[in-house]
Amino acid sequence: MKILNSVFCIALTVAMSFLSCGKEEIVTDVAVFTEEVVYASGESVIMTGRMLAAGQIAVEDHGFQIDTDENFSAPLVVSLGEKEIPGRFVGETNMLDIRVRYFCRSYIVIDGEPRYGNVLEFFTLSPKAVGFTPKEGNPGIRLTAEGRNLTNDTHIIWNGKVVTPDKISAETFVEFTVPPIENLAAVYFKLVSQGDTLTFDKPFEYIIGTWNLEGPLNDPDKNTRHIHFEDGDEFVYGLGLSRGIMTSLVQVLNKNTLQRTTIVFPGTPTEGAFFNKTYFGGGSANKVLSPVAQLTLSKEFWKYENQGFVQLADMPVGLYNAVCLAAGNEVFVYGGELANRNRNPFIYVYNISTDSWSVHSATSQTFSNLYPAFNSGNFNYFVTPDRKTHRHDFVNDVWQTVADFPVIPKEDGISIELDGKIYVGMQATDRSLYVYLPDSETWRTKRTQPGGLVSYNTIGAWTNNGLLYVVRTESSNFINRFYWSFDPDGI
Repeated sequence: MKILNSVFCIALTVAMSFLSCGKEEIVTDVAVFTEEVVYASGESVIMTGRMLAAGQIAVEDHGFQIDTDENFSAPLVVSLGEKEIPGRFVGETNMLDIRVRYFCRSYIVIDGEPRYGNVLEFFTLSPKAVGFTPKEGNPGIRLTAEGRNLTNDTHIIWNGKVVTPDKISAETFVEFTVPPIENLAAVYFKLVSQGDTLTFDKPFEYIIGTWNLEGPLNDPDKNTRHIHFEDGDEFVYGLGLSRGIMTSLVQVLNKNTLQRTTIVFPGTPTEGAFFNKTYFGGGSANKVLSPVAQLTLSKEFWKYENQGFVQLADMPVGLYNAVCLAAGNEVFVYGGELANRNRNPFIYVYNISTDSWSVHSATSQTFSNLYPAFNSGNFNYFVTPDRKTHRHDFVNDVWQTVADFPVIPKEDGISIELDGKIYVGMQATDRSLYVYLPDSETWRTKRTQPGGLVSYNTIGAWTNNGLLYVVRTESSNFINRFYWSFDPDGI
């Protein structure tokens, strides 16, 4: 919207004709021009103008007029007051309406008479929503919504109620306090600017979930480096180390009655075995004390069935702390350590129908069952110590890094599916729990397990009737075991 160079040339010619005037002489031959509309948004505009003269001036008022009528029948006046020295001047206002064509012109007043500059045309813009942060949290946290061309009257509609912003910055950022949770855990809130309703494509999510300490669990063993999985109405866990000693015992817990049955594993007792969905194998036949340069590894591969065990085809190679994920008619084994303690670079695949193993492909990542891993559909997921969530499309053998885990992961937690969502957490003595949403490839935080000064280690978890159950043992007293229920949707 800059005026043409020829206009400036004419103005300069006029001004130069007065160069003979003394510096202290007040001149009245003043040319005024509307230079540029520098910025226009929803309700704001910034304009520049210029006065040209050969000496000191006595302008009683100067500024800009703005109107929707190019004849300026009822203009909005941006008055900048008196001026004694010619040159550039800047005016702005935030009293405009959104999505309107306006005309503006500069003006000066000398001896009570107004003079006007050239007319420029501009348009105000529409407000729009861009995003917000954080995406989740508790009531009372500070939330910042980002938009464009937001007006001073912008307010928030939250679950049907009006919320007044704490702060609006640069027509872009709206800060406010998240209201108390009511009937909705996920709220699609709105911004309203000059009557325009702006929506976001994602909701803000309250951190929810209710924990309940169900009671102690009758189990005298303290299993570590053990296997654990669900099978229908049963939660199965065992092998590994019991009170620091290798054990061949496996506990079968009825989810509904909590009655526990102890059975003896007929194969080679191991610790650090891989396991998933009733399949397990590998691991060390001896207790691994670090550092150990060589491992004695088992190649045995088993399936739990009806409180018994079926031996399947041996693994091609023994592995320690490998990741096992069952999907469809196949069982995938990733990573882990070889007998010489080097990492295993290959993916081994067991075909359930043919009872046979094959090598799928090599990986560039190092995976361990000490860290979260899970399956969802045709994808296997892995959380690595650098917080990255890696996704393997095992059908097409394509790897992607899809999300950051909320925190640096610790060892020996849970990774369990419930209603299409994957719950991960309770690692080491930590009480935090997170949920992975495969549809959006995002992590969300669930409510932290309550507790006092007592710290717990995780034994395992199962699901039943829409709830998640977690078994933990006191870190300082392995005899004391308890189990908690968790309702992911509890408010």
